[in-house]
Amino acid sequence: GGLAVGIGLAREGNAVHRDAARAQGFQCQQRMVDRAQRRARGGGGAPARAPCGRRPARAAAGATPVTDDAAIAAAFREHYAALARAAPSELPPSGHLQQVQRRVQDYAAAAAAAGAADVLGAPFDEEEVSEAMRRLKNGRCVHDDGIPNELIKYGGAPMAGLVCTLFNAMLDCETVASAWRRGNIVSLYKGGGDTTDPGNYRPITLLSCIGKLFCRCIADRLARAVTLHEGQAGFRPDRSCIDHIHTLSDTILQRAARGERT
Repeated sequence: GGLAVGIGLAREGNAVHRDAARAQGFQCQQRMVDRAQRRARGGGGAPARAPCGRRPARAAAGATPVTDDAAIAAAFREHYAALARAAPSELPPSGHLQQVQRRVQDYAAAAAAAGAADVLGAPFDEEEVSEAMRRLKNGRCVHDDGIPNELIKYGGAPMAGLVCTLFNAMLDCETVASAWRRGNIVSLYKGGGDTTDPGNYRPITLLSCIGKLFCRCIADRLARAVTLHEGQAGFRPDRSCIDHIHTLSDTILQRAARGERT
């Protein structure tokens, strides 16, 4: 009963927070649009705004900008659909998938030989889930399920028990909730270029917080079970690709200073 009331209160509070954040984010994006339009006009004149505070969008290059919500959504939907329809020349080589599958199988075989198979397939325990919950960050955007990180993070032992039961059910069924595979795309203006061109907006996909927690638990297990190459920096804590870039550029400069071929 108390948990249900807590969830209800959290959802009500989150709806207010989400509306306020959406309004604040739109105001910030609109200021960026205004500055870009003023720069394009040399600093004079008032920026043009679409009705109801919405920015116009073009369905295609050279088309007349549309201003109503449904047409703007359709323009962005077609833009993202076109990006998904990659040309054959932009697709990975035919043998790329097979190469990835072989590497995954090699990793799995090495993990099994090291006795890590049971670690990957064992049921989750509450301590493992609680540790992942503790590392959740506050103030993150919320999926349309209305469950924020704060509700999960500060739910205590009862929440950890519920989440652990849910995650183990996912492992047993070898599937995940369909809602976790659905994302809400928010388009953020990049701050430059034609504001009516969907290509000048950066899409951000909002996913379920509890679904991302499940992925984090899986990732933690993989990090313990799989030994990555020491040169791998991306998606690893306390490492950065910038370090590799610095090392490469420094090596090139040193070899050039010594007159060595690089």
